[in-house]
Amino acid sequence: MKIEVLYLLFMAFALVTAGAAVNMTDTGIARTDAPLRINGDEDFQGHGFPGSGTTNDPYMIQGYEIDGGGYGYGIFIGNATVHFTLRNCVVFNATGRLWDHHYLDTGIYIYNSRNGTLENNEVRDNGDTGIRIYSSSNNLVNHNTLIGNRLGMVLSGSGDNTIDHNTISNEDIGLRLMNSFHNEVENNTVTGNDDTGVELFMSNGNYFYKNIVSNNRDGFYLEFSNNNTMNRNTVTENSYGINILDSQNNRIFHNNLMDNEIQGWDDGDNNWHNGFHSGGNYWSDHHGDDFYHGSDQNISGSDGIIDIPYYGHGLTDLYPLTDPSPRPHVRIDYPEDGDMISEESFTVMWTGIERFTDLLSYELRLNDDEWIDIGTDTEHIPQDLTDGEYILEVKVADQEGNTKTDTVGFRIDSPPVVEIISPSAGEIFSTHIVTIRWEGYDSMGIYYYEVRIDDEPWIDKDISTEHTFEDISNGERFVYVRAWDITGKNTIASVNFTVDTTPPEMEITSPGHGELLNRNDVTLEWTGEDETTEIDRYEVRVDGGDWIDVGKNEIYTFEGLSEGDHVFELRGWDTAGNSDIISINFTIDITPPDLSIISPSSGEVIHNTSVIVDWEGHDNSGINYYEVRIDDGDWIYMGKLTRNTFNELSDGEHTVEVRAWDNAGNNRTESVTFTVSTGLARYARPITLVVIGAVGAVLLYFFGFKRGKGGKDEEHETDYIYDTKGFGTKLVKLLT
Repeated sequence: MKIEVLYLLFMAFALVTAGAAVNMTDTGIARTDAPLRINGDEDFQGHGFPGSGTTNDPYMIQGYEIDGGGYGYGIFIGNATVHFTLRNCVVFNATGRLWDHHYLDTGIYIYNSRNGTLENNEVRDNGDTGIRIYSSSNNLVNHNTLIGNRLGMVLSGSGDNTIDHNTISNEDIGLRLMNSFHNEVENNTVTGNDDTGVELFMSNGNYFYKNIVSNNRDGFYLEFSNNNTMNRNTVTENSYGINILDSQNNRIFHNNLMDNEIQGWDDGDNNWHNGFHSGGNYWSDHHGDDFYHGSDQNISGSDGIIDIPYYGHGLTDLYPLTDPSPRPHVRIDYPEDGDMISEESFTVMWTGIERFTDLLSYELRLNDDEWIDIGTDTEHIPQDLTDGEYILEVKVADQEGNTKTDTVGFRIDSPPVVEIISPSAGEIFSTHIVTIRWEGYDSMGIYYYEVRIDDEPWIDKDISTEHTFEDISNGERFVYVRAWDITGKNTIASVNFTVDTTPPEMEITSPGHGELLNRNDVTLEWTGEDETTEIDRYEVRVDGGDWIDVGKNEIYTFEGLSEGDHVFELRGWDTAGNSDIISINFTIDITPPDLSIISPSSGEVIHNTSVIVDWEGHDNSGINYYEVRIDDGDWIYMGKLTRNTFNELSDGEHTVEVRAWDNAGNNRTESVTFTVSTGLARYARPITLVVIGAVGAVLLYFFGFKRGKGGKDEEHETDYIYDTKGFGTKLVKLLT
């Protein structure tokens, strides 16, 4: 009976205790009077925690406020492989069991477990350690607050855990890694710990990123720890910023080490930068110029790296950053600060240097105007710029929103403008003296002008805007005017002109000088050329009349000119205004010569077969020659002779013609008819018949004889001869 009563009392106590584990406080936080102890995967179900232990449905332990006084722990989770989450708990005052390996006066103790998440817990005022992770892996500890403990968080013999966004401020050490490997410690704030912010002992290959470690004795302390990486951490106001003892091959870059009493200490062989392109660390006690870039920092142009290395206690940072990390860097390559640019259109070029991300974007503005989004390009052509001063800014941004701006000042000063206003291009002068006039402009003022002709030396004109050249030889000439501004830029203007002081050369080709013409309409022809320029026009006139402009024609006809002497004048003009006059004389004679036949007289009977013809002629321009013919025969050229004899003229009527030509080509013809009668005419017909008959008889006889000789028709010879005689008789009769 007593046993049963004791059993019932025990069960009641257990129920009360169990019930206390899920009772709610007035503030809504679950309370328990005793710590939680989970040992093995089965205990999660045994405690009735919701969830199934999978990735998507972990066991949930949340909302507890645990006082670990006298128990040596607040929450203990050991030998767990299932997924679980411990969050929103307050664990404090774990004391009384420091000597026990499985307790160690620790607020939250993760032992030999994996796949756990500890988040948003407050772990404070515990006797030794706030959170201890022992021999565990693949756990996430984030957004927890660890304050007032001796040791904030300890990882011992653990690897591949993530410690993220925790706030750690304790009496001795904030975060300790002992014999732990490949853990990621990111975005934590470790501040106000009396001894060390982050301590590594015999721990290798861990990654520390973007942590804030401040106001500790040692910010980071490494001992016997190798191949760890510390990147983008802010280590400030500690006695020692980063203190490395007996450790090798650790990489420390892109950290901000500011206002630590001793910024860094290194007695091992560790790398304090990430190469010249990426850079090293920012040191608040190191200042210098950034005029160069490159591995030796000797190439002109900034890169966000101070040109001289940082030397600490046993450490060398070859590429110390000019600005606190994290920031990308941008360098305006063109224009350079103070440049004087002569073009109103040019290309701005810059170089971006990423520190943490590969993709950079840029913006640009001039003189505080609106920012222009350039994207990822590293050059831009500003539009509509005029002469003047400008402030150019190029801003770079990385993917995390970190920015850096580079600024240069420059001035656009276009080369001077110069224009020759006289003479005009291609102008022609008929003088050897030519005055050149010009005008110029420059936003900063014209310094001086120079002028020259052809390849002659330059002539300094100071700020005068005209110059007279003398004794310029004929031909095409080029004049140059060069304007200089105060920055040494110059512009050359040029103009070509021609000097021509000689008139055209001309020749009248028809009619010839002194020529006699037998027409009232006279066509004049000529040729002309100009040695230097070209013919502009011709003018003609006759006998001192008005000039007639015939353009560039080289032929003109004067109509209705009177007989007599005339003077033709030709005036030629070239394009330079030079002119010359040439002339010829000619005579118009349209009257034929006077001509008369002296003998024989018209109707005269001449008793001789030879007849002498005499004539005489006269013309004002002179007789050129005579011609004579008889009875429409061929003309006989007589020159200037006035007699011709016609021989062996037959009896009968004959007509003689004489034609006189004057020097103008006019002609006149006179004729006379006469009769030749010598007395032999009455015998002419009989004599002719006798002669013909005789000839015929001879021929017939000859052929008849020949035939008889041939042995044919010999019996008819007498008849043949008869016939022949008869033919002659008949012929004679016929002719008579």
